[in-house]
Amino acid sequence: MKIHHYDHIYSKGLPGLVQLAGILNLLVEEYLPEISDFFAMEGLKPDIVANKWFLTLFGCALPIDIVTSIWDRFLVDSWEVTLRVALSLLEISQDIILNSKFENVFSMFDNPPVLVTAESIATVSRRYQISQVIK
Repeated sequence: MKIHHYDHIYSKGLPGLVQLAGILNLLVEEYLPEISDFFAMEGLKPDIVANKWFLTLFGCALPIDIVTSIWDRFLVDSWEVTLRVALSLLEISQDIILNSKFENVFSMFDNPPVLVTAESIATVSRRYQISQVIK
Protein backbone atom coordinates (compact mmCIF):
# COMPACT_ATOMS: atom_id res chain seq x y z
CA MET A 1 0.00 0.00 0.00
CA LYS A 2 1.26 3.46 -0.86
CA ILE A 3 1.45 6.51 1.35
CA HIS A 4 -1.44 8.87 0.60
CA HIS A 5 -0.09 12.24 1.83
CA TYR A 6 -3.46 13.74 2.64
CA ASP A 7 -1.77 16.51 4.60
CA HIS A 8 0.10 17.64 1.49
CA ILE A 9 -3.08 17.77 -0.59
CA TYR A 10 -5.24 19.62 1.93
CA SER A 11 -2.74 21.82 3.78
CA LYS A 12 -2.71 25.61 3.52
CA GLY A 13 -2.30 26.70 -0.08
CA LEU A 14 -3.24 23.20 -1.30
CA PRO A 15 0.28 22.37 -2.53
CA GLY A 16 -0.57 18.77 -3.31
CA LEU A 17 -3.60 19.81 -5.33
CA VAL A 18 -1.46 22.26 -7.29
CA GLN A 19 1.03 19.46 -7.97
CA LEU A 20 -1.69 17.00 -9.08
CA ALA A 21 -3.25 19.66 -11.31
CA GLY A 22 0.09 20.38 -12.97
CA ILE A 23 0.70 16.69 -13.59
CA LEU A 24 -2.80 16.25 -15.01
CA ASN A 25 -2.30 19.18 -17.39
CA LEU A 26 0.91 17.61 -18.70
CA LEU A 27 -0.73 14.21 -19.07
CA VAL A 28 -3.70 15.68 -20.95
CA GLU A 29 -1.29 17.47 -23.30
CA GLU A 30 0.44 14.15 -23.96
CA TYR A 31 -2.49 11.72 -24.11
CA LEU A 32 -5.46 13.92 -25.05
CA PRO A 33 -4.09 16.81 -27.12
CA GLU A 34 -7.47 17.74 -28.62
CA ILE A 35 -8.94 18.29 -25.17
CA SER A 36 -5.84 20.22 -24.14
CA ASP A 37 -6.30 22.45 -27.19
CA PHE A 38 -10.02 22.87 -26.45
CA PHE A 39 -9.25 24.29 -23.00
CA ALA A 40 -6.29 26.31 -24.28
CA MET A 41 -8.57 28.10 -26.76
CA GLU A 42 -10.38 29.50 -23.70
CA GLY A 43 -7.11 30.31 -21.93
CA LEU A 44 -7.64 27.53 -19.39
CA LYS A 45 -6.22 24.14 -18.54
CA PRO A 46 -8.05 20.84 -17.92
CA ASP A 47 -7.39 20.96 -14.20
CA ILE A 48 -10.13 23.59 -13.95
CA VAL A 49 -12.69 20.75 -14.04
CA ALA A 50 -10.55 18.21 -12.19
CA ASN A 51 -9.61 20.11 -9.03
CA LYS A 52 -12.92 19.36 -7.33
CA TRP A 53 -12.58 15.73 -8.44
CA PHE A 54 -9.25 15.51 -6.62
CA LEU A 55 -10.48 17.29 -3.50
CA THR A 56 -13.49 14.98 -3.14
CA LEU A 57 -11.98 11.86 -4.71
CA PHE A 58 -14.75 12.10 -7.35
CA GLY A 59 -17.53 12.11 -4.74
CA CYS A 60 -18.85 15.38 -6.15
CA ALA A 61 -19.30 14.15 -9.70
CA LEU A 62 -19.97 10.44 -9.97
CA PRO A 63 -22.58 8.00 -8.69
CA ILE A 64 -21.72 6.27 -5.43
CA ASP A 65 -21.16 2.84 -7.03
CA ILE A 66 -18.43 4.31 -9.24
CA VAL A 67 -16.97 6.40 -6.42
CA THR A 68 -16.62 3.40 -4.12
CA SER A 69 -14.74 1.43 -6.77
CA ILE A 70 -12.42 4.43 -7.27
CA TRP A 71 -11.88 4.68 -3.52
CA ASP A 72 -11.01 0.97 -3.38
CA ARG A 73 -8.31 1.53 -6.02
CA PHE A 74 -7.19 4.71 -4.27
CA LEU A 75 -6.37 2.73 -1.13
CA VAL A 76 -3.99 0.59 -3.20
CA ASP A 77 -2.62 3.03 -5.78
CA SER A 78 -2.94 6.37 -3.94
CA TRP A 79 -3.11 9.58 -5.97
CA GLU A 80 -2.06 7.84 -9.17
CA VAL A 81 -5.58 6.46 -9.47
CA THR A 82 -7.05 9.97 -9.37
CA LEU A 83 -4.96 10.96 -12.37
CA ARG A 84 -5.94 7.83 -14.27
CA VAL A 85 -9.63 8.34 -13.53
CA ALA A 86 -9.48 12.03 -14.50
CA LEU A 87 -7.83 11.12 -17.81
CA SER A 88 -10.42 8.39 -18.33
CA LEU A 89 -13.34 10.74 -17.70
CA LEU A 90 -11.91 13.22 -20.18
CA GLU A 91 -11.24 10.53 -22.78
CA ILE A 92 -14.64 8.85 -22.42
CA SER A 93 -16.32 12.25 -22.73
CA GLN A 94 -13.99 13.60 -25.42
CA ASP A 95 -16.49 13.66 -28.30
CA ILE A 96 -19.11 15.32 -26.14
CA ILE A 97 -16.60 17.89 -24.84
CA LEU A 98 -15.27 18.78 -28.27
CA ASN A 99 -18.78 19.18 -29.68
CA SER A 100 -20.07 21.31 -26.80
CA LYS A 101 -20.01 24.99 -26.10
CA PHE A 102 -17.27 25.66 -23.60
CA GLU A 103 -19.63 26.98 -20.93
CA ASN A 104 -21.57 23.68 -21.00
CA VAL A 105 -18.47 21.60 -20.28
CA PHE A 106 -18.43 22.52 -16.59
CA SER A 107 -21.98 21.38 -15.91
CA MET A 108 -21.34 18.16 -17.81
CA PHE A 109 -18.77 17.15 -15.21
CA ASP A 110 -21.27 17.59 -12.40
CA ASN A 111 -23.49 15.07 -14.22
CA PRO A 112 -21.24 12.88 -16.36
CA PRO A 113 -22.47 11.34 -19.59
CA VAL A 114 -24.16 7.95 -19.56
CA LEU A 115 -21.01 6.54 -21.19
CA VAL A 116 -19.22 6.92 -17.85
CA THR A 117 -19.50 3.67 -15.94
CA ALA A 118 -17.23 1.88 -13.48
CA GLU A 119 -16.36 -0.58 -16.25
CA SER A 120 -15.56 2.10 -18.83
CA ILE A 121 -13.36 3.97 -16.35
CA ALA A 122 -11.54 0.77 -15.40
CA THR A 123 -10.98 -0.21 -19.03
CA VAL A 124 -9.76 3.19 -20.17
CA SER A 125 -7.64 3.90 -17.10
CA ARG A 126 -5.53 0.77 -17.69
CA ARG A 127 -4.13 2.43 -20.83
CA TYR A 128 -2.37 5.13 -18.87
CA GLN A 129 1.06 4.23 -17.57
CA ILE A 130 1.75 7.18 -15.33
CA SER A 131 3.36 5.83 -12.16
CA GLN A 132 6.78 7.11 -13.19
CA VAL A 133 5.39 10.61 -13.70
CA ILE A 134 4.21 11.11 -10.11
CA LYS A 135 7.19 9.77 -8.20
